[in-house]
Amino acid sequence: MKKVMCLVVALISVFVYGFAFAASPNPTVTVVNTSSNPVPVTGNLAISGTANVNVTNAALPVTGSVGITGTPNVKVTNDSIPVTGNVSISETPKEFVFFQGFCTAEPNFRNCLSDLNQDLGVPEGKRLVIENFSCNANVPSGVSLSCYLRPKIKDKNGATMGYDVFIPTSPVSITDNSTISAGQPVKTYLKFGDTLGFGGYRNQALPLTSVVFDFLLLGYYEAE
Repeated sequence: MKKVMCLVVALISVFVYGFAFAASPNPTVTVVNTSSNPVPVTGNLAISGTANVNVTNAALPVTGSVGITGTPNVKVTNDSIPVTGNVSISETPKEFVFFQGFCTAEPNFRNCLSDLNQDLGVPEGKRLVIENFSCNANVPSGVSLSCYLRPKIKDKNGATMGYDVFIPTSPVSITDNSTISAGQPVKTYLKFGDTLGFGGYRNQALPLTSVVFDFLLLGYYEAE
C-alpha cells in the first residue's frame, strides 16, 4: 500500500511541475555574468531600440560603404591617402586692400620720411601680403628719385627688425617740371602689430624747391 501511495504522489508531482514548465514558454532569465566572464553568443543577435554599444576593438574591418549622418570629427592617421580621379580645392576669396601715404622733401634736403611707425591695422589671425609698391613726385629736369618702403616686423621673441624695399628711377630728361612715377611688384608680409614707413630720396638738394612723394601700396589679407 505504501508503494502505491508513493507512486501516486510521484505522478502528481511530475504532472504539476510539467504543467508549470509547459505554461511558461518564454521565461525571464537573469544573466549575472560579469564583463570578465561574458556569455558566448553564436549566430545573429537581434537588438531592439537604440542600444549603447561600446566597441573595444583596436580596429574593425569594413566591407562596402559606411553611411555617416551629421558632421562627425574625423581624425586621419595615415601618412598618405591614395586618391583616384580629380580633387577639387576651393580657395578662400582674397580681401584686397590699398594704403596711401606721402612725405615732403623740403628745400635744401634730399630725402624725406613719413611716419615710420604706421600701424596698418592688420587684424589678429591674419597677415597683410603687399604685392605692389609705387610712388610718384613732381621734379625738375635732371633729378632722379628713389622711393622706399620700410616695414618693421616683430619676431617670435618680440624683437623688432626693419628693412628697406627700394624703387629706383631714372633722371627726368625734359626742361620743365614733370611727374615721375615708379612701381614694382614686391612680396612683403606684415602681421598684427607690425608697422610700416615710407621714404623718398632725390639725387639733388634743390635750394628753392620742395618735392612731395606720394606712395601707394596694393595687397590683400590672408590667414596666418
